[in-house]
Amino acid sequence: AELWMPAATQSAAPMHLGARVRRLASRMAVAAAAGCTVALACSAPSALADSGKRVRFRKSDTETIEAAGGEGGIEILVHNLSHADMAVLLTARESADGSQPMTSKARPLFNQYHFVSAAILRHIDHLTQLGKTLRPVQARCVPSGTTEPIGISLVADGSRDEPIGATLDGPKIAHRNPAKRAARAASSLGAGLDAIDCSGGMEGAPVETPWERFHLKGTARHDRRPNSFRRLDSGSSSATHASDAPPGACQCGEDHPPAAVLRPGLSEAAPRDDEAPPQPLQEPSITAVVLPIVGALLLRWTRTLDQQRAAEAAATGSAVRRPKKVLLLVSGSGQPRDTNADPDANSTHCTSYLVERFVQLCYADIRVVHVSSTGGMFRYDDNLGFVQREVLPVIERERAAVVAAHGEEWPRYLNITLSLADGAPARIAALNASLRPYRPNYLHVWRLKTWWDSDQLVETDVDFHAFNKLEMRPAVPTQLLAEEDRLVVEEMRSYRRQFEAVRDGAPQEQAATYAAPNELSSFWLRKSHKAVLAVLLCRKPTPGAPNQFYRGMNLEVSMPTGTLCAERNAIGNALASDQTLRREDIRSVAVLSVSLAERPPDELVDGRDVALNPLDPCGACMEWLRKIAEVNPDFKVITFSDTTCDSAIITPIDYLTV
Repeated sequence: AELWMPAATQSAAPMHLGARVRRLASRMAVAAAAGCTVALACSAPSALADSGKRVRFRKSDTETIEAAGGEGGIEILVHNLSHADMAVLLTARESADGSQPMTSKARPLFNQYHFVSAAILRHIDHLTQLGKTLRPVQARCVPSGTTEPIGISLVADGSRDEPIGATLDGPKIAHRNPAKRAARAASSLGAGLDAIDCSGGMEGAPVETPWERFHLKGTARHDRRPNSFRRLDSGSSSATHASDAPPGACQCGEDHPPAAVLRPGLSEAAPRDDEAPPQPLQEPSITAVVLPIVGALLLRWTRTLDQQRAAEAAATGSAVRRPKKVLLLVSGSGQPRDTNADPDANSTHCTSYLVERFVQLCYADIRVVHVSSTGGMFRYDDNLGFVQREVLPVIERERAAVVAAHGEEWPRYLNITLSLADGAPARIAALNASLRPYRPNYLHVWRLKTWWDSDQLVETDVDFHAFNKLEMRPAVPTQLLAEEDRLVVEEMRSYRRQFEAVRDGAPQEQAATYAAPNELSSFWLRKSHKAVLAVLLCRKPTPGAPNQFYRGMNLEVSMPTGTLCAERNAIGNALASDQTLRREDIRSVAVLSVSLAERPPDELVDGRDVALNPLDPCGACMEWLRKIAEVNPDFKVITFSDTTCDSAIITPIDYLTV
């Protein structure tokens, strides 16, 4: 994949790009010679926002070495950026008297998204270069009542007399000369769109008025004109200030008089007798950039990780594990319906770096990695290739570091979470399919516009789902199963009770004969010390034929040929009992993992013994079961959530993979 890089980057960088690459290669060689494990991540300087004359380069040319691994492992959150990830606060003044500012929530239009995000990114970096302190935009979190970060204020600290945010000057010819752009950028204190190429690639094309670059909350496109807005009192229910904020305290952190809200007016209609005619507004400024989805995701992700690690420490009696946290941001662009339009105009690439600035400001312990594509976002095949070539290698490098640190226990120390929010369905599907071998957990943002509608951050808008919960095979309460499947479950429960009776103590008449109650752990299962039970249901096709159940148990003797799985054992028992058995007669097989010793209460999950459940057949058993399914497509595997068998997972063979 290739990324767009402005020509100004080379002059802004401390050394020529070629020298940077050579130094990077030298560092990598030293690290490799020392036996170090390195992970590579895309990096771009702040000049990325100044999208002037652009040159293409490959991501590998700017990769940097990142330390990975660590004793606590690595947690990776994969988030695909979409246009729903960014909103802004626009502020304007009435040109006639320069009265108090009036503010509105807004989103960049589809073909203006890259230009707006690039201008904001340039402005943030400009404030940083001036030594200004960035402040987060805060939102009230429900139901906790806390105040949590949700964006970045673009108003410089101590800048009461300076322009608020970025002045977006009116229609003009975009500056194609890099020197003119640089001069405008150096003199501007705002994230102005006049300093970047907004012409969509057409030489000398006029730029739309700044109002027409945005979708304003509560307005239609034909109403986006300065003279079609009127000022309402700041007490409006949809004001951009939190409802519980004290007077004068803006969400952006600036202690200025509260701004009124821009509302659409009817420019063609005459004003009412009791209302002054609407005044024309100056061009707007961007006072804050808001990242509502990322703000909600990071809040829920970090809190979930803290809860999981605390529960793990309480169960094991060890210290709380502190994994390294990585936010993998996936960005890109798609071809618009207008084939003559520039696809880069809708790119979320600069938004990815805005998110990084937000993370650096509010979540300093999270490392951000960028992966971006050029076009093809709306096609599944293009996304699948992009994920395979660019996204998976990033995760594989992190995995290599974890394997080097933890050996065969690496799956415990590498956890991936995939966000399910907005974005192109083809990209979400490609990410989900490609990450499936890692068994990712999911953060589902099921309400995307809470902040847009209410100025709040609601924790319950983001649901956490473990991988097993969102499998194609949901666990179903046994009372809801079909009658045939319920009979198999009841037979398994009976088998489990018999096993537990033997496991927990021998019958009284055997106590005087044998020194030990059984040889389960000392011989039959001495290799693995893991017991697995299987129940096979068979029924002849003749009308009124009875159900036949056959039981099996695994053997794990310490010999080269001393292993036999429970499923194949049950099939052997069935054939030994009835040599006329045909594959079409085998209806289903149930598999249950049970503990070889009764577990203490602190090892139970909600009072239940989970053991290794749900336990799918191994590779050898799958070969046997697939041979049965070749002539009997109704054959299925039944597994369980825990040893109580209160909920079962019904799976056709075709859905099982090894």
